Amino acid sequence: MRREIIQIRPILEKLDNHSTTETQRSVMTTMAALSGRQHLVYPVWLPYDWHVSPFRFWITWLYQCVAYFFLCFQQASNDVIGPIYLNVLDAHLRIIMQRVEDISNNSWKSDSDMRNEFVGIIEDHRLIMKVFDILQGTVSYTIFLQFIGTSLVICMIILEYFVYNLTATETLTGMLFLLAEIFQIAPCCYYSNQFMSSTDSFVNSIYSLNWTGQSIKFKKLMILFMIFTQRSKVIIAGKVIPVTLATFASILKISYSLFTVASNFSKK
Repeated sequence: MRREIIQIRPILEKLDNHSTTETQRSVMTTMAALSGRQHLVYPVWLPYDWHVSPFRFWITWLYQCVAYFFLCFQQASNDVIGPIYLNVLDAHLRIIMQRVEDISNNSWKSDSDMRNEFVGIIEDHRLIMKVFDILQGTVSYTIFLQFIGTSLVICMIILEYFVYNLTATETLTGMLFLLAEIFQIAPCCYYSNQFMSSTDSFVNSIYSLNWTGQSIKFKKLMILFMIFTQRSKVIIAGKVIPVTLATFASILKISYSLFTVASNFSKK
């Protein structure tokens, strides 16, 4: 039985040598370990010849796999910076809203203590808005580039699907890449929309205080704080596009429109 199996190797080598195009070679990339002819995951220039021995091949192959893993991890880390910051800000804003509601429940406190606690809430809210302004001046441009990149990728994948005769593997790869691009911007839009909703409801939390029994100073402070918090806060990508779920839905609608146009064009 072993002799018969050994005879398979020269047959596979002959079949591998008949693969001439890049598409044909890419089909064998994932099957490199089972084939007599060895292929790396990605074509790359190396200061040594990895064809010499199986040891060099496996070391190079392992290096590419590990490097690709860390590249994906780094890219994922870069993509979640905006959503993480927005989620943290939204959590702190909801905590402040809870503190505002707790002021009414602390009727045993004196007017001076309640006013000092309210001033502390205003200061914490100012710090949150300061972080928001920093994100608006930095992360918003990154999100804007993500929007542009996602739109271009969606267009290119749709055009590639209709222009070229893709295999099942290439079609599946394109669809997975399309989903990855969509989920790349979805968290940003979701958490930015959540933060905007929290800022919209913040003024209602202030008004829900038991302010009728408070002092004139506390009422004036509350009115000024309500005026300051009436405006909605939302990340503006590149100071052009609001980062909300509505924008995310618009991108999907544009993608569907492009798909419809490309489909009608291909039928003609």
